[in-house]
Amino acid sequence: MRPATMALAYRIWGDCRLHGWARTVAEIAESLGEDADRVRRVAQLKDWLRRMRATSDRDRETPLLTADIDAQLDRLGGARHYGIEDLAA
Repeated sequence: MRPATMALAYRIWGDCRLHGWARTVAEIAESLGEDADRVRRVAQLKDWLRRMRATSDRDRETPLLTADIDAQLDRLGGARHYGIEDLAA
C-alpha cells in the first residue's frame, strides 16, 4: 500500500472512530473532504466496507441527518444535550 493510501486509511479510521462506522462512504468522504471513490477503494482494501452503512436508492432520496445533525436539531428546536467529545471518550 502506498504511503498516501495508508495516510487516507488512517484518516478514515480516525473519522469513523470519532463519528461511528454506521455511515455511508459518501458521508465519510464528505467529512474528510475526499473523493467518495477514493474512500471506497481504501475501505475495500482494508475490508471496512462491511462495517459501513450501505448506500441504497432510498438513501439517495432521503436527506441524511448524520451529515449535519446539529443544524437539523436546531431547525426542529431541539438540542443534543451532550458534546461529540463525550462520545469519543
